[in-house]
Amino acid sequence: MIPTLETITAELKRKGVTDEQIENKIHTASMLALVQAARSVMSEECMPTPLYRLLYDETSHHLQFQSLEGRAAIPNAQALDVSMLDMLLAATFREKMPLLWEGKTGIGKTFTTEKLGKTLFAPENYRVLRLNQTMSNVQQPYVEGRIENGVVKIFLRKDELERIALLFIDEVNRGDSNQVLQIQDGQIALSTGERGELGLPVPHYTNGAWTLDRESRKGVQVVSAQNPPATTDAKYNKTTRNDAAMSNRNLTLNVPNPMGSIGASVVFLSSGNGQHKKFMDRYTSLLAQYAGVSPDKLTNVNADWLNVYAFTTNPKKTEQANIRSAVEFLDGMLLLTSPDLEKVYEQERGLSQQWKEALRAYNVDFEYPQALTPTANILEKVREIVQSFEEEVITRDITKVRKLADAVSTIRKHKQALDSPTPVQAYAALPKSVEGFAEKIGYTWKRKLGLEGSTEENKFTPDNPNLSIYALALTHALQETGKAKKDKVATFVEDLATSVALLKRQSVGDEIRKPLLARYIADLATLAGFADQYKTELEQKLTAKSELSTLKGFYREVRMRGTIDDIYLQRLPRVLAVE
Repeated sequence: MIPTLETITAELKRKGVTDEQIENKIHTASMLALVQAARSVMSEECMPTPLYRLLYDETSHHLQFQSLEGRAAIPNAQALDVSMLDMLLAATFREKMPLLWEGKTGIGKTFTTEKLGKTLFAPENYRVLRLNQTMSNVQQPYVEGRIENGVVKIFLRKDELERIALLFIDEVNRGDSNQVLQIQDGQIALSTGERGELGLPVPHYTNGAWTLDRESRKGVQVVSAQNPPATTDAKYNKTTRNDAAMSNRNLTLNVPNPMGSIGASVVFLSSGNGQHKKFMDRYTSLLAQYAGVSPDKLTNVNADWLNVYAFTTNPKKTEQANIRSAVEFLDGMLLLTSPDLEKVYEQERGLSQQWKEALRAYNVDFEYPQALTPTANILEKVREIVQSFEEEVITRDITKVRKLADAVSTIRKHKQALDSPTPVQAYAALPKSVEGFAEKIGYTWKRKLGLEGSTEENKFTPDNPNLSIYALALTHALQETGKAKKDKVATFVEDLATSVALLKRQSVGDEIRKPLLARYIADLATLAGFADQYKTELEQKLTAKSELSTLKGFYREVRMRGTIDDIYLQRLPRVLAVE
């Protein structure tokens, strides 16, 4: 029984809302109410610490990134400003996105996070651990000691596993990193062998009823803080760096000192308790408003809060889809940050050469002949940046970038919706995608391929899904394939080669483009190889009305057989944008 959700459901049904619409309508209303109420209360309790500004320049088609260093900038309708509170709230809606604040003592790392905990939850639903030389047990909130036969034994506190929603670990680099990693992963294992799953059961609406799903959990939100290690700031001579496992797992954000901008304003902040009651009162009022029910009917919100919170912050409800151009950009950056760029570049070229030989029957040329000039100034600068990395880029870093992009997009959508006079409707109308941007080459390439369409479709915007090199090549190839009466696979492969020829001409005089183009060409050649290998089946799939979904569906079908070659698993997901 979840009375709050059931009451709203009954009211919506009386207004004619269907069962298929109910869950999303309640979720949007609750999510916006949570964000707005939390921001409202937090604005009275602590000063914001601005971190970054993202600004899209429509003239140059560039996304500008600015570090705000704790100083708030003047309003700009085209900009997205991201603060500590923004990141904390965004992480609330994400799955396993552990934040690590790093910065000097007394600048608000602990204060801001604790205030959010006190705002969103009753004391029993969040925990603050301040680690030191004598208290380094991160599992402490979840364990208890009992004496059995004169011996102290440690047991899990089963009731706490589903009660704690937020765990803040101060001075995390003084704790046991293995314990921290366990909690971030949503599980806890004692030396006795006893194990437990952390997190809140998530309510789901199925078959006209609300049920709690203990197999689907909203994981505990883990936020950590620490002073800079002594290797970074000698004043903190007793602090150490996190080990590689911790560094790779956390999304580490440097917290600046905002005092130069805040000044005496901090004197006028509320210093009392009662944040959670204020939050619940405002949340309930906003929930009633956005869901379209009478506040008098929402009498059980306090008692239901953990269940409602788990439903509202369920990552599956708010996760943003990848924009193809953003994925391409990320892939290009990862390629350029390879420790041995020349070797990787030659491997890409070598793969294209191999595909040229394998696809000789089609009389196509996927080879990329351009040699790289390692001494070019731009490549020297890239090499200096890569050498400055403490650790080389690993697979988990890609996941962290994805999570950060997802969080930024979530922040953007919340702010845009709440700035509207009709937040619920505005949120529903926003694109469900991660904001990203493509190479400017994508715009000119679309025109050259004859895919202009209307002026509005041609307009470059950060979340335009069509300005992607892979998408443009595939769209054109499918258009040409649709015109062919027979040998559709051959037409598809040949048109991919036509696009590759166009890409080759884009590298003249630009060393930084060569590695990116080598990757695009090798990937498109791999897709051509896939089409050739499965041509008998694919020939039957391709029709005059074939779209990208046709290729995606066929790839998924082949992947499900379990016998697909590894090269297709490594490369085609980014080409086809297939999860």
